[in-house]
Amino acid sequence: MHHELLWLHSFVEAHAYILSQVMGFFFLVFNVIRFHQTDRKSILLWALPVGLMSILSQSLNNQWQGASLSLASTSSALMQIPFYKKHKTHKGFRIVIGVMFGILGVIICPPTAIWVTWLPLIAYTLGRIGEAMHSFLHMRIVWLFSTTIYIWYNALSHNFLIMITECIILFLSIRFVYAQVKDSVLWKLV
Repeated sequence: MHHELLWLHSFVEAHAYILSQVMGFFFLVFNVIRFHQTDRKSILLWALPVGLMSILSQSLNNQWQGASLSLASTSSALMQIPFYKKHKTHKGFRIVIGVMFGILGVIICPPTAIWVTWLPLIAYTLGRIGEAMHSFLHMRIVWLFSTTIYIWYNALSHNFLIMITECIILFLSIRFVYAQVKDSVLWKLV
């Protein structure tokens, strides 16, 4: 048993970057599926496999701050499933849950004096602010900023598949926001 564990450990250590990119590919697939969901509960449910792939990819790439905040984000999404409806009381619960898990993520692996390690915390905070929004349009607008910071962090950390995925999500989010704003402007003109 011990010999098999040593072999597995040496294999993972030798191929960590490639494995992180494979997890990044699954992150891409699951995120595209998540993005096309239209209700808050489905978005939160799809956050679980997305978060798992993000945690694995970042851990294998030694991005510990990003991995701990991905764990916090995934746990937060899991805890928010009962509060997915758009009630004002649920908004308060979503904010408390998001803050609670954000603090836990920072306790697990706090940012250091190196400025790059603060980027996941900023992206996480913006993501939780977006989740607390009442309308999907406002949520996606806030997520544009969160996604941009996350792209920057993964580019600096050389986690390219996660970065590419976030670029695709950024493009889809811009398209979604543009369509929503265009529809609301046209609706007001009629």
